[in-house]
Amino acid sequence: MQCETKEGGEKRAEAEEVAQVLETLEGELSLELWTEKLEADYKGLNIQLNKVGKSVDKTMPPDLERACRPIQHSESQVNQVIFDHLVRSGRLEIARCFAKEAGIPFKEEDVQPYVEIYCISRDIGQQELDSACKFASVHAGRLEEVDSALPFHLAKMKFLQLLQRGCEEEAVAHARKKFPSFYERHRKEILPLFGCLAFQRRAGASPYKSLFDPQLWVQLSQLFKKEGSRALGLSCDTPLIVCVHAGIAALPKLYKFATVMTEKLGELSSGTTLPIEVKLHRDFQYHSVFMCPASHDNPPTLLQCGHVLCELSLKKLTRSAGRLKCPYCPREVSLSGSVRLTF
Repeated sequence: MQCETKEGGEKRAEAEEVAQVLETLEGELSLELWTEKLEADYKGLNIQLNKVGKSVDKTMPPDLERACRPIQHSESQVNQVIFDHLVRSGRLEIARCFAKEAGIPFKEEDVQPYVEIYCISRDIGQQELDSACKFASVHAGRLEEVDSALPFHLAKMKFLQLLQRGCEEEAVAHARKKFPSFYERHRKEILPLFGCLAFQRRAGASPYKSLFDPQLWVQLSQLFKKEGSRALGLSCDTPLIVCVHAGIAALPKLYKFATVMTEKLGELSSGTTLPIEVKLHRDFQYHSVFMCPASHDNPPTLLQCGHVLCELSLKKLTRSAGRLKCPYCPREVSLSGSVRLTF
């Protein structure tokens, strides 16, 4: 009897031990627990895989066609733009050939101003100032009207060039002749130039070595191209260069918009306006800053009384007799006496 009781106790103990082991295994083999563990283990891996996908997308060439839309161009206008670019780039032989092929009239007197600007800019890049100084002398009145600093910078570079060549006496004589007329406006720039005289034989190791930087010739060439064009009433850059630079500035914003708004890509390929505002530098502004962005042709107009209205509103307020009452004051003005403003 005691033996049976002992055996029964051992069996119960063994059964309890087995039940405990099974309970432990059941807890360890729980589906929910393993799911959480796997998610924790592979969470970091998923993050890295997502980063790899984004990195691959970034390294792939962007699909720029998303940000573009078809535009109907006039072949004659495109040919004229290319012709102007060739002329103003100094490629006269190519320009003549292109003009012949495209049927564009080529007149030497029409292209001469562009050729003159190009040749003088090239001479400055080669550190030759004679042609530029002659141009500044001939067009001195016009350069003064546009408040140009070109004459001073030419005189300054000529002075430094003479010092570099060891012609100290000529440099001093040049300074006495040219600098007095510029002293009031360019005093801070003129004074360091005379300090160069003390280091004339070791300019490269002097405190004024920055004045002899070859890059200054490149900057002077660009300044002449800009100011010389203004003096002749020409634009500084060709229409082709302006279009390219404006497109480069606008393309990233348009591409980002097209990427984010994939479901609205039709907006980029329809209409004559862009779906978003693209701000360009002031150098790309060729119309009044007060131009209406909706109608594209609604400039400000000055009335005889001194007040300003947009042209569209002015026409709406005008009566049959061509007169209207100013909405700002009681004075009656005429449509014919109004003047378009350009800022």
